[in-house]
Amino acid sequence: MAIYLTQIFLVAFVVSFVFTPVLRRILGKLDVYDAPHERKMHKSPVVTMGGIAIIISICAGALFAFWGDKILFFSYSRQMIGLILGGALIIIMGVLDDLIDLHYSIKLGFQLVVSIILIVYGYRIDLLTNPFGAPVQLGYFSIPITILWLIFMFNIINIIDGIDGLAVGTCVIAAVTLAIAGVFKNMNIGPVFFISIAGACAGFLRYNYHPASIFMGNTGAYFIGYIFASISIIQSFKSTAAVVLLLPIFALGFPIVETILTIFRRSRKRVKIFKADTGHLHHIFMRFGLPPKVIVWIFYVFSFILGTMAIGFITGDRKLMLVFAFFILFGFSFLLHLIIKMISEKKDSK
Repeated sequence: MAIYLTQIFLVAFVVSFVFTPVLRRILGKLDVYDAPHERKMHKSPVVTMGGIAIIISICAGALFAFWGDKILFFSYSRQMIGLILGGALIIIMGVLDDLIDLHYSIKLGFQLVVSIILIVYGYRIDLLTNPFGAPVQLGYFSIPITILWLIFMFNIINIIDGIDGLAVGTCVIAAVTLAIAGVFKNMNIGPVFFISIAGACAGFLRYNYHPASIFMGNTGAYFIGYIFASISIIQSFKSTAAVVLLLPIFALGFPIVETILTIFRRSRKRVKIFKADTGHLHHIFMRFGLPPKVIVWIFYVFSFILGTMAIGFITGDRKLMLVFAFFILFGFSFLLHLIIKMISEKKDSK
């Protein structure tokens, strides 16, 4: 299995590494640039919509896996049809958003339709993990909770994609974590897609690391979030233990915390949740004068710690790992609260 996944990783990595500069030249000639803005870090236009290279690379890794094990994919044939249909809509939404900046209500409408498509094709969260007892049966709440989970996960990568290399590098760490966890839990289809994400993002990171020459844009961010969300549910179909959905919560701990804080912050200020601002964690660290590369590595380390915990969660004492996770996330959130408070007080004193 390890050799098989390594081959998939290399296929996705090579396709991404080779195709990204080609795509950058093509998009540059088409004038597809992300212009500088007061809430953005870059000072000059940068080619965007590079997520197309990531999407193609993920598909290349999945096709290589299909060529090597067709029976595996045929056993999930119904879910794969839903995955392709929903993925096509997510890509269309991402491309349009990069080109014409869609209104948040239109994006939410797209995501709701995609969620319904996935549910129709069998994607549903029926159980919630209870580390202190038996799994909780959702019953009638299954569909609304599945929709909330999907829409939340669709957006988490886009939320943190505000500084060179941050989102892409975090995705590499999270995807490798979920692939390893999937192998430990004998989950067959999940590791294939997660390792494809890891390879695609690792190849793209060469050009997205500071100073970035290309951004993945909303096209890539939404699609990666889509794969994380949908494949996490697929893994639960044939898993005897209801721990599957906790794994991405651990592995994607940083973007999930960032998303929750963003929703809380914007709600408290009574502004639209989807309205972009400069209150993200990376913006705060930038105001403290930290270089972009230092900020990125702070979050890489944080993601690596949570990824390690995710693997420990399925191989060790789950209750202990949950307590450990709680204290880390609480400490990180408390630190963030103090930083925001200090910045606010500094502004008020001027």
